[in-house]
Amino acid sequence: MLLSKNKLRDITALKQRKNREEQQLFTIEGEKVVQEILRSNWIVTCICALPDWIDKNKHLLYTIKEVYEVTEDQLHKISNLATPNKVLAIAQIPPIKKAETPPTNELSLLLDDIQDPGNLGTIIRLADWFGIGTVACTRDTVEVYNPKVIQSTMGAFLRINTLYVDSDEWLCKAKEQQLDIFGTFLEGSNLYQEKLPSKGIIIMGNESKGISEKLEMLTDKKITIPSFSPERQGSESLNVAIAASIVCAEFRRQNSIL
Repeated sequence: MLLSKNKLRDITALKQRKNREEQQLFTIEGEKVVQEILRSNWIVTCICALPDWIDKNKHLLYTIKEVYEVTEDQLHKISNLATPNKVLAIAQIPPIKKAETPPTNELSLLLDDIQDPGNLGTIIRLADWFGIGTVACTRDTVEVYNPKVIQSTMGAFLRINTLYVDSDEWLCKAKEQQLDIFGTFLEGSNLYQEKLPSKGIIIMGNESKGISEKLEMLTDKKITIPSFSPERQGSESLNVAIAASIVCAEFRRQNSIL
């Protein structure tokens, strides 16, 4: 099937959030992640790919009603990448999941107003690496179906339960379940000197403002990643995705059974 001008226009429109929300559709790019979503339970509605990719992956496409052979020029027009890959897929945004209570027997992340798509995508990816099944986000956090977020997850969005929650209510529920709530701050207890549990919630704050005052009030323990360059002027803070990876690694290290 060849790609019409109208269809090309409709796909290009998904670069804008309002159109993604209206149509409840989003785009995925890259050979590996498209193959992965085609093997999953997610609903893929459309594939746009170069002819050689379609020929090699026909066994994955028998349930897809719309499969378009595109030229490199057409792929460049619909792609969100500077250098497009061989394939772009369109999938349905799943129904909103209710998240009235946090998971009780595992470690979860709560992201407070993260704005950079690359940061959100990277945090979802590292949650997958560290076996953290739930990434909860405040309502003002960047949209998970933003193409830059999806690309940065490297497919991890398929495995991680990413939720948007009323954060103060969610944390109050956590307290009712006696879950420990940790917040990352520039001033707090040394991460490496704390006894860290195997379950609970870790709050990561906004890139420039940190954790909001209302969530700070609900935090049980403030922790910080110490700087190891006290003798010289170092960076004021770490990138939030880097900080999240260090914190998650230490939580896992202390509770590792390997």
